[in-house]
Amino acid sequence: MKSMQKNLHEIKHQKYNLEFGEVFNDSLENYKKIIWVAGLVFFILTIIMVSIFMGVLTSIYGASDFLSSMTEFSLLATTPSYLIVSSLFGVLISIAISPLYAGIFQICHNAQTNKAFDLGTAFIHYKTSYFKQIVISALLISLFTGIITDLITVIGFQFIGTLFTYFMYFITLFTIPFIIFGNLNAVDAIKASIAIVFKKFWIIFALMLVAFILAMIGMIAICIGIFFTLPIIYSTQYEIYRAMIGVEENDELDEIGIYNE
Repeated sequence: MKSMQKNLHEIKHQKYNLEFGEVFNDSLENYKKIIWVAGLVFFILTIIMVSIFMGVLTSIYGASDFLSSMTEFSLLATTPSYLIVSSLFGVLISIAISPLYAGIFQICHNAQTNKAFDLGTAFIHYKTSYFKQIVISALLISLFTGIITDLITVIGFQFIGTLFTYFMYFITLFTIPFIIFGNLNAVDAIKASIAIVFKKFWIIFALMLVAFILAMIGMIAICIGIFFTLPIIYSTQYEIYRAMIGVEENDELDEIGIYNE
């Protein structure tokens, strides 16, 4: 396993080996282990997010005007004021749930290394020392992406703005793993993620595209199945990171009892 104390210069200049078939198979095997726990996490998260969204709309427009408010949103979607408000809301949501995504990666790691995990594992990084860097990384990525996307949208290129958003989140896929497994700070983790994505851009893109397509299959099961197919995306991210960088054990998680049976 490669040392996780390597500095950013080494990460940028290291030669990485990434085999599509091997990573894909490992992702599927890991996914089988985490499907029910991670799926339940996404189900709970969706309920919370929908409740917040409905609550905001109801408080602003009233329950009887909900459908008309949705129409107003579609009409206002490209106005500067709407874009600013929606971007700020998106940043806040991103910050709030980023440690939860870190928890999903922790579940993937525990499953891969045959360590104990449960629903509580998804929330473990709300109380680890990585919390601050996870939140900072979410703030930086979402704020930068939101500002640039909004500027592109305002000048009339909404589709390009959407593509830019997807591109930014693609090249920063491994930011959280670099923080919780590599012990990098937020800025260095973002730089490291961008560096390794461009090292194997097309293979990583192909792996994530296949994972996304598999995840969308869950829409067939009256949309409910999506909660239990989404984890394949995070399992794939984890396995790509593990194949390219490696994952060391973390003493801090032993200290707070995450691995206790």
